[in-house]
Amino acid sequence: THGDKQPYKYNNKELDMNNGLNWYDYDARQMEVVSGRFTSIDPMAEKYYSWSPYSYCLGNPIKFVDPTGTFTSPYYTEDGTFLGVDEKGFTGAIYITNKATFDKYSNKGVADSKKIQGDKNTVPLKTSVIELASQAHIYTDVLKKSTDAKLDMSGLYKGEVSIVDDVVRVGLNEYMGKGYNDPYGHKEKPKYSTTYVKGKIRVTVESGYNQHDLYTVESIQNYLGVHEYYGHGIMNWSKTSTHWKCYNAQLNHPTFKKLPKYQQDEIKERYNLYYSKRGK
Repeated sequence: THGDKQPYKYNNKELDMNNGLNWYDYDARQMEVVSGRFTSIDPMAEKYYSWSPYSYCLGNPIKFVDPTGTFTSPYYTEDGTFLGVDEKGFTGAIYITNKATFDKYSNKGVADSKKIQGDKNTVPLKTSVIELASQAHIYTDVLKKSTDAKLDMSGLYKGEVSIVDDVVRVGLNEYMGKGYNDPYGHKEKPKYSTTYVKGKIRVTVESGYNQHDLYTVESIQNYLGVHEYYGHGIMNWSKTSTHWKCYNAQLNHPTFKKLPKYQQDEIKERYNLYYSKRGK
């Protein structure tokens, strides 16, 4: 087709020239060509309360995709590469699939959740056995996609979450973690821990915890982002007298409402426990 007759242009979106408006058709919204701005608010703006309702890709089109003018979505490959979107948005359970399967059930870059999740090549992160590096890639990507300014991951050690697979004793009271991205080794092997390395915040997660707690967008952002990175790392709420503040931050974060009930109950219980110890 001759160039001046081809209606599909930027991002493969149709250029609507009716009435001289010259808008790109993004399905949910129309984008004005010259300014590169949407002409109406994002229908999913309530999910991104800290951003302008007119924003596009949360201000970072290098990191995010937004083929319909609405939202991004949690589908990843086995190696931890973010694939794209479905109609439910970047929220809830994360799924593992491959690019061919994602493309098969996608229309204009948006996957049909029922069809793709019904395919044998798509499995929930919760039931997936994936490499240590893949776990780190997914956790890190979900954290970096948070719209909460407090969860700025620029201070994250080596730019990624660390995964510990084993802890070995190297001295009388010294232990070393083995795994991905130089993980911290603690003799008690906690499921998550936060330490400082050369001025950076190292968040270490026990291998395989995607099968226990860290299988939704909200759980990763709430546990690793709010509690570990922000609470322990940024605010240094690590003493017995201040640890309750980490749980309080989790309770009051928007992601808390979307956590499974057992996780909400656990956080409440831990908050009450550490709050009772705050003066000790």
